[in-house]
Amino acid sequence: NWNTQKFTISPRLSMNNRDEYKLSTNLRFGLAENPYSGEYEMFRRNITDSGGFAGRVFLDKNGDGVLNADEELLPDIDLRAIQSNNRAVTNEKGIAFMPDVPRGRRTDVAIDTQTLPDSYYMTLEDGISIRPRPGVSQTLDYPIIVAGEIDGTASAQRFGDTELPARNLKIRLTAPDGRIEKEADS
Repeated sequence: NWNTQKFTISPRLSMNNRDEYKLSTNLRFGLAENPYSGEYEMFRRNITDSGGFAGRVFLDKNGDGVLNADEELLPDIDLRAIQSNNRAVTNEKGIAFMPDVPRGRRTDVAIDTQTLPDSYYMTLEDGISIRPRPGVSQTLDYPIIVAGEIDGTASAQRFGDTELPARNLKIRLTAPDGRIEKEADS
C-alpha cells in the first residue's frame, strides 16, 4: 500500500492456474464537505460511517462569544476530540476540520491551550461535547478572550505621615461606560 494524506493506493498482482496474470490497482479515499467553507476535502480514511466537526477559533475582542467582522481568526491552534483520540489544527482561516470521528461515541472537543499564541489568551469554553452522526459535520465556535491580572498594594495615611496597609476595601472593575463588571473585597 502507498499511503498519502489524501488517499491510499493498493496495487495487486495475481496469477491463476492457467498462467494468466492480472494486475489491478485500488484507489481509496473519503470526501467530505467542510461546513464553514463549503469546499470538499479529500481524506485517506473511509469517512462514510463517521461523523465530524469543523471548529472555528477566533479572538473575541468584545467577549460576546460571537464572531464579528472585526475579530481575528486564529491559525495553528490544536483542537482535540479527546475520547476518540483525534486532533486537527486550524488553518489560516482559523478553521480545523475533522470529518472522521467515530459515530455515536460522545467525545469532548477542546482547544489545546498550549497552542494559543499568547499566555494571556484563554477560552470561553472548556470544551464542547458532541455525538457524531454518519455523514454530518457539526460546526463549533471557540471564542478566545484576553485575560490579565491586577496586582497591587493599597495603603492609607493615618496620624500624620505613617502609612499603613489598607484592609477590607471594596475593589470594583468598572467598564468605560461606568458599568461595574466585577466586585471583590481586599
